[in-house]
Amino acid sequence: MATSAIPNLLLEINQLNIETFPNATFDLMRTLLEKTIKMYADVLGVNIRSEVQVRGHVMLDNCLEWLEKKARADGATAIAGVIKKVKNGQLTAYVATSDHLNAINHNPLVSATPSEVRTAWNSAKPILEWMLKP
Repeated sequence: MATSAIPNLLLEINQLNIETFPNATFDLMRTLLEKTIKMYADVLGVNIRSEVQVRGHVMLDNCLEWLEKKARADGATAIAGVIKKVKNGQLTAYVATSDHLNAINHNPLVSATPSEVRTAWNSAKPILEWMLKP
């Protein structure tokens, strides 16, 4: 298995100034979330593509769908709720949804503010902590 990029991503995101680089921070945060879920599944020996019947590339939405099912199956209903909120979101909390995370990454008309980065991080952080716990 190749060396994980997760520690480098954590180091880089920790060094970014979100006031100066909100878009770079938001994009890296989205990347960190998707890669961490994929690495978590890999460590568990799970193929996300087959678990959630994905054709083509496994994307963030697919990862969140699998992770929510895993959390519920493990009885971790609190974290499953957080994952569902990030996956589906609510209009008032759109900034923390996977749709917005994807838009920041792929849509040239969408950019992030430092406030949005903080909001999205506050939603993603418990998910990352749950997967990375010792």
